[in-house]
Amino acid sequence: AKALQYVHAHHADYRGTGRRIQVTIEVLGGATYAEPIEIDGNKQSWPAGIAIVTTGLSPATLAPAGKDPIIRLHQVQFVQVRGFHLKASGRPVAIDLAGGQDQVQLQQLTIEGFGQAGVRATGVSGEPSQDVLQLKGLVLKAGQPQAVGLQFAKGGYPTAYVQVQGCQVIGPLAIGIQLDDNVSSMVIQESIIQGAQVGLQLSG
Repeated sequence: AKALQYVHAHHADYRGTGRRIQVTIEVLGGATYAEPIEIDGNKQSWPAGIAIVTTGLSPATLAPAGKDPIIRLHQVQFVQVRGFHLKASGRPVAIDLAGGQDQVQLQQLTIEGFGQAGVRATGVSGEPSQDVLQLKGLVLKAGQPQAVGLQFAKGGYPTAYVQVQGCQVIGPLAIGIQLDDNVSSMVIQESIIQGAQVGLQLSG
């Protein structure tokens, strides 16, 4: 949290846009942290190219108090979060994404215990080519049988340019992947949905 506060306070020292990582925040694995990850580009100015990664032999665990999402990314550009274990027991949503998600990468995250949605993406849109929103190697274990693993809902943008690759959605849960919006340029590949009443629900 202090590292993100520093980056925000000194955002003028970094480039506002770009295609390379400018800031890497390394979080030591094997420990539990009572801090969320929150970057809101609607309310604040942030540089592009922020990587938040676990280091060490085992993942760092994020288990903040309260019921808010553990990771919240709203209207951001080039943010990478990799290698964490998210304990979402007692909270409806583990990860909340909204608005533009240009070159955002969520990778190798284990998310367990959520009651409504592991990842709730509301009106998210990446950009073509390598700037898509990437959800790679996520393991989502629901905490309630009425939950949804990955939920894409209507919002500020039509859902577009999203890649879901190598993910596991494990129930019992109601829906593995829910597309409740008009969707274009979305790829779902090499993923497993287990123990869901509906594997993939398409509407919109």
